[in-house]
Amino acid sequence: MQEEFSSLPSSLIREVVNLFCYQEIVGGEPSWPASIHLTEEVKSNIIAFCQPWKQRMGKRINLTTLSVNPGCFVPFLFLINDELEKEHAAHKSYDVRRLPLPRLFSVLPTASIRWRFVTVSVSALSCFTRQKLSRGYQDQLELFYRIFRFQSLRYRNLSSFIPNGSNTVRFGNIMRTDGFSIDFLFYKRRHGTLESTYKTLDLSLDDFSKSKVEQTYVPIFVDSNRKSVFNATVGIQD
Repeated sequence: MQEEFSSLPSSLIREVVNLFCYQEIVGGEPSWPASIHLTEEVKSNIIAFCQPWKQRMGKRINLTTLSVNPGCFVPFLFLINDELEKEHAAHKSYDVRRLPLPRLFSVLPTASIRWRFVTVSVSALSCFTRQKLSRGYQDQLELFYRIFRFQSLRYRNLSSFIPNGSNTVRFGNIMRTDGFSIDFLFYKRRHGTLESTYKTLDLSLDDFSKSKVEQTYVPIFVDSNRKSVFNATVGIQD
């Protein structure tokens, strides 16, 4: 439309598209922008521009028609995308008159092997439930406990999560969901301190002698933040 009505400012064209063209094509209630007066000739040209798209749509768009048969509108989306791709294909790198180019979109969801999750924190939960944002671990825990049934997870009361020296599980005040399943994040308390663990740590070589290790193998210490370990060997001969 920007090319068809190049004499009109871009801000006015956006108003015409939102208030008139879109409503005219989907069978709504079109209206002309009140910010500027358009001549009858310009109005008739805009109506003529919308008619082919209105005929291709073929039916009125509202919540009822979308819910009854949403698939019938997919061909029209493909038609729009075809027109946008034609404009992108005809564009020359040195032609600045046709910038910016219209944005392409994907009609169907993009295939991916990644499972998408939405993280629900205490801030998001307070917004969803329209409750005051809690401060402190225990107040945030009580908010989650009021909304979700922790009894289904075999936790009957809040004392199972509040640190008291005897419990071993702590709720992370965060959850994730993909729309079908839901994950609750828990932390398990370590028995004993890290210092005592390091003192009792004793590495031994049961399968190799010390001389073989010094001559053939090179000991490598792996950083605690590494997530994967691999072995590489060189110079192996029969």
